Amino acid sequence: MYYAQIKDGIVCAVTQTAGPIVAADMIPIDGLLDICGYTYADGQFTAPVVSPIPVSVTALQGMLALDAAGLSSQYDAWATSPDRTFAQRAFIDKAQRWRRDDPTLQAAATAFGLTSENLDQLFVVAAGL
Repeated sequence: MYYAQIKDGIVCAVTQTAGPIVAADMIPIDGLLDICGYTYADGQFTAPVVSPIPVSVTALQGMLALDAAGLSSQYDAWATSPDRTFAQRAFIDKAQRWRRDDPTLQAAATAFGLTSENLDQLFVVAAGL
C-alpha cells in the first residue's frame, strides 16, 4: 500500500508499506505517484501552480540570485570592466529593477554564457528572494 504524507495541506512524501499506517498526516493512494508538492484538500490532490517567469525583479533580488548561482565574481568582473558603455554603467549603478528583456541584462547574460532558459531560472529564483 502507498501513502502520501500531508503537512499543512502539502504532500511532502510518498511511502510504501506492507501494513496499514494509522497517522493523521498519511493518506492512502493508488500506486506510487510523483505527487510531492501537490496540495491535498477535501479528498482531492491538486498539482502545484508553476510560477510564470517574472518580467522584472529588484536589483537586489537579481544580485542575490547571481550570488546563489555562483556568478557574483563574473558579474563583478563584467560590471567593473572599462569596456562598459555609459548605458551599461547607468544600468549597473542606477537600475532599481532588472527587466528580463533589458539589452544590458541580455549582454551580461551572453557574457556569462547563460542560455535564455538559464536566465529564466535566475529570474524565478530572484523573484523568490
